Amino acid sequence: MSPLLKQKRVWIPATCVLLLIVYALVGFLWAPKLLRNALLGGIHDNLGLEARVGEIHINPFLLQLEVKDFALPDREGHPLLGFQRLFLDFETSSLWRRAYVFKDIDIAAPYANAYIAQNGALNVDALKPKPKADAPPPAEEPKGALPRIEIASFRLSKGAAGYEDHSRIDPIVLHVDPISFELTDFTTGAEGGKFSFA
Repeated sequence: MSPLLKQKRVWIPATCVLLLIVYALVGFLWAPKLLRNALLGGIHDNLGLEARVGEIHINPFLLQLEVKDFALPDREGHPLLGFQRLFLDFETSSLWRRAYVFKDIDIAAPYANAYIAQNGALNVDALKPKPKADAPPPAEEPKGALPRIEIASFRLSKGAAGYEDHSRIDPIVLHVDPISFELTDFTTGAEGGKFSFA
């Protein structure tokens, strides 16, 4: 056997193992930090709000994402949006099926609160992006067909929604909880009516 062939038999597996280790380190360690910085920094830069988020876990081999304890307060510091846990299980079949395929989407204890102050200010207005004086107007992008979305299971549990209007003489206070539902076998497109909703 030639020395060149022997070298290939050694270096090709070694290179594959090294790339696999780098991929694992990037996915398990670096990607969660990058996502945290992008999420919190993007919200601060675009909305001027200070969001909080707990643990973020990414499994690069199973294409799973878990985000815990996300909270977005309004400008007065009152709870606006948030959730206890978000779990996404993305399928590799998306690559050849030309669709965003999710095996599982699970949202635990999400909440949303709309609040109108006595002066008529609505806290949901904080979700409008801040105008940028020096930014050029966005260029119109050509509209193409939206990618198909397939979701095997979408679960929302222990959700809550609130609405308070203190701009009236008699304030309105509404709270709805718990909100729970499960959507299975959902897909957009011609076959979109075959889902189950409970």
